Amino acid sequence: TNPSISPQEVKAGLRNFTNAFPTGDGQNCDTTVCGSGILNAYASVTAATTGELGDIPLEPAPILDDHGNDIATATIVSLNSETQGNLETDGDHDFFAFEATAGNQYTLAVNLLNLNDSVLFVYDGNGNELATDDDSGEGYASYLEYNATYSGTHYIKIRAYSPLQRGQYLLSITGAQDDFQTLENNIPVTGIGAAAGQMLYFTIEVPEHTRSLTIMTQGGIGDADLYLKREERPTRFDFDEASIQEGNSEVVAVRHPEAGTWHVMIEAFGSFQNLTLTPQLVIGSTPTPLENGDYLTGLTGSAGSKVEYVFEVPTQVAQMTVRIGGGIGDADIYLKQGSKASLVHFDYRPFKSGNNEKIVINNPGPGGWYIMIHGYQAYEDLSLRVEF
Repeated sequence: TNPSISPQEVKAGLRNFTNAFPTGDGQNCDTTVCGSGILNAYASVTAATTGELGDIPLEPAPILDDHGNDIATATIVSLNSETQGNLETDGDHDFFAFEATAGNQYTLAVNLLNLNDSVLFVYDGNGNELATDDDSGEGYASYLEYNATYSGTHYIKIRAYSPLQRGQYLLSITGAQDDFQTLENNIPVTGIGAAAGQMLYFTIEVPEHTRSLTIMTQGGIGDADLYLKREERPTRFDFDEASIQEGNSEVVAVRHPEAGTWHVMIEAFGSFQNLTLTPQLVIGSTPTPLENGDYLTGLTGSAGSKVEYVFEVPTQVAQMTVRIGGGIGDADIYLKQGSKASLVHFDYRPFKSGNNEKIVINNPGPGGWYIMIHGYQAYEDLSLRVEF
């Protein structure tokens, strides 16, 4: 304390430095002046220790915004949930993000607490307005039944009817929440977002003779991880393939995947927005069926080309012969039992220069045998014979 200042002088100084906050609007303050009776602590300390009671600038404490004011800073909310908001300042508006599936209907409702009148808007990721409502709810509250026109992240903006109004409200979003979304080959799913810790699920059907399955994520902001598993939903600890790089750029790939349903999981390691998910299937042609003794002629192919055949071998066959020859160029023959042959998956491959190659197998196993003719170089007028 400062003994040179009397208690009466300190009291007078404190009264002079009362911090009057901005004028209230009758809703958020019980008094005409919001700061009535609130003293500036800095003035109190200064008066008591220095005796300097001169002018001290009075700045109200900054008001923190509870929800973002644009798409980039929108608060991510889940379906079938309720979120409280507060329009703290004149002209304030709050943004929210939620995931919707094309064709599904969602109910967006505002419950007014001490906010008098709300207006609700729905936007896509590019900021295009999709729907709006003012007073379809109770009193002056907003209420909207929205039919999603695309799958992905949608954005909600809530503001007061008048820019001078402030107050609190509750936003509820209800609707069908698909357990998973079906992917289609080479069709990206855009605008995906999730809160940290949330899992999103997708499936894709892989047909027979698929050469490769690739799932990739990219774009947006945040940190998403990617998991893949055949026939059942993956987890962080049980998966066939995974990519857990920092950020949103992830790729998982499977060569010669088994046919069936493959499940994709995107985990929000950190919250993310505006992610694009793209599935890619490379599907081989169905092999041409052959019979014992078939002799094909005039076959042609370019360098790098692949032509496939399949034939069935019965039981108790003593010997089987598959041969190619004639013409010009350089073709190679690959042979595999039970599944399609490839450049890396085969049981037999002579791999000789030119077109003349032969595979002879004693006591071949019964079942399907697959042939692939690969154009090591371009070839013409090739012949193929199968005998057993």
